Amino acid sequence: MSIIEEGLCINRQFEIIYFDNNAKYVGYTLFGKKHGYGEIIYSDGTKYVGDWKYGNRTGYGEIVYPNKNKYCGIWLVDKFHGDGIFYFHNGDVYDGEWKNNQMNGYGVLIHKNGDFHVGSWKNNKEHGFGMKIIDNDEGGYLSGHWSCLLYTSDAADDSL
Repeated sequence: MSIIEEGLCINRQFEIIYFDNNAKYVGYTLFGKKHGYGEIIYSDGTKYVGDWKYGNRTGYGEIVYPNKNKYCGIWLVDKFHGDGIFYFHNGDVYDGEWKNNQMNGYGVLIHKNGDFHVGSWKNNKEHGFGMKIIDNDEGGYLSGHWSCLLYTSDAADDSL
């Protein structure tokens, strides 16, 4: 199929591509690169469905890994970058901002046992203002500032 974009004729095609490493791509291409909507299944069983731009996962996409970890959200040049939800195979869930494949910005990490941390994150660690809720018989919580997983300011540690 040929389309006109900004006065240029561009060849955009729907293709099925088999790679030497047994990966398979089904989707749109532009000049031989994955571009537009497509699905790829890698040789290890990892499956990505979503947007591509000039051969890179960019835009909205979902990926499921063989260990059942799953990410649904925004990508930028093959990395989690923007708003997204990560479902860990152990039952934990992170819903928030990402940068360069890491939790960065505001987000909520909910643990399978009911504990959760809501607040700022930097490089996959609690960093900046946040609140940690402990789901136990005492129902405690910490509210304050964090630096690389360490609690650094006075906090209330009372029952809810």
